[in-house]
Amino acid sequence: RVTESVVQINTVDSIHNPKITFGGNPMIKDHTPGGGSGFLYDNKLNFVTNFHVIEDAVTVSVRFPSGNSYSATVIGSDPIVDLAVIQVDPSAMFREKISPLPVANSSTIEVGQPVIAVGNPDGLINTVTTGIVSQTDRISRDTTSDRYWVGDLIQTDTDINPGNSGGPL
Repeated sequence: RVTESVVQINTVDSIHNPKITFGGNPMIKDHTPGGGSGFLYDNKLNFVTNFHVIEDAVTVSVRFPSGNSYSATVIGSDPIVDLAVIQVDPSAMFREKISPLPVANSSTIEVGQPVIAVGNPDGLINTVTTGIVSQTDRISRDTTSDRYWVGDLIQTDTDINPGNSGGPL
């Protein structure tokens, strides 16, 4: 029921080499492909994904289950909670059969409840993995600064592979 609303996020990332600088700026070493998953949040073609999926992106595109790809723009992000919102030109809505996913109320989730993660690991479209909710109300710290703590997280034992990031649980 949800796979038509889960998309593949493709990026071209800019990799900086801090050891080589020009005018005090790190040299751009290479542009490499990257990406993950996302899901349609609303009828304005706003998609939710993880911040780390688009973090170093020079370009972002969204590949729909139909196989069609569209350029996307990052319209919001929060690196601390690892979330981002990207938008595709709304004219794509007329060409794609896709509808927003309802967002669940996380306060009703219970430990031991079965869950499914939907995503695009390793570029494979519409892959599902299953598991259970291992714990709720987990707290995680920002490992880069140790200044920020994020709470109300859901812990799961579901296999999350490269490319699943940003997909719905």
